[in-house]
Amino acid sequence: MKHFELVKEYDYPSGSVYVLYNKEKNFYIETTSMQDVNTKGKSQEVIMTDDVELIKKNLVPFEEKWLTAISTQYGCPQHCQFCLVPELGFHGNLSTEEMWEQLEFVFDQHPQVIKSDKIKVGFARMGEPQYNWKNILQVMRDMKTYKKEYRFLPCYNTILPKVKVYGKSPIDVLKDEVMSVKEYLDGFMHIQISTNSTNEDERKYLFGGADVVTIEEMKKEFNNMPNNNRLITLNFICGTGWELNPDKLYGLDPNVFCVKITPLNTTTATKEHGLEDAIQWNWENMNKIKEKVEGCGLKVIVDVAAKAELPLCCGNLVQDYKRNRR
Repeated sequence: MKHFELVKEYDYPSGSVYVLYNKEKNFYIETTSMQDVNTKGKSQEVIMTDDVELIKKNLVPFEEKWLTAISTQYGCPQHCQFCLVPELGFHGNLSTEEMWEQLEFVFDQHPQVIKSDKIKVGFARMGEPQYNWKNILQVMRDMKTYKKEYRFLPCYNTILPKVKVYGKSPIDVLKDEVMSVKEYLDGFMHIQISTNSTNEDERKYLFGGADVVTIEEMKKEFNNMPNNNRLITLNFICGTGWELNPDKLYGLDPNVFCVKITPLNTTTATKEHGLEDAIQWNWENMNKIKEKVEGCGLKVIVDVAAKAELPLCCGNLVQDYKRNRR
């Protein structure tokens, strides 16, 4: 690799997290390569398990679905209370070349996979896309012609911080730039907005004081927006005591938006800030939250990683590597 060298691979039942080092920047990033876990007909059994072999028996082949996430920044300028990446500091954006290098490194680890119907690429293993939207969207565009045997599903994951980058606000970027690329990709793009609470003061606290696009502003700016193929996901990590009021989501266009609920991973950051998971890998807790949120009239998706893979949260493994190296 031109910019990075592999310094550590962390293996999990569904795949690997790679810690890559840029000598020139003297900085580490994370890149992942995973297989999806097939939970059809046995969701609770597979998700709640600590049985590694059970997870491995239910992995979806790479040829059908390949999950990868790449870093888009060296660290992150945001200071979200539940994330470990802010502890690493912020040291700039990655170039398009550096992002492609991560992807090609992942592909090289699996030379036996010569085709895939869906390669889901998250552009937020480390970094906030609003600060690097031009490079990220260029990589997404390039995916359409990269290799005909690979069909990419790029994922634009953002907290929508109200900062202007290249003269564009996050609302402008999403409406004008991201949606344009989505159309170019025939709608085969996933857009996810980290939301986490329906209380705007609480959202600001959870995002480390960041001023972000409000839910009411989302209704005003994005409702009735042409949105082919895939809905925009409002992601709610479920923390104990965090407000999730379906009445405040009412009025979001169900032809544009859906809601996803997911547990809060316990990390040193969440412990330090007194944040606790509201789901606790308990099926009953999860269904109660899901049924409550469905009152807003939007489709509600549950996304729960297997209990055996809890250390997968962003930034955790770079810090683990640095601690053990010392």
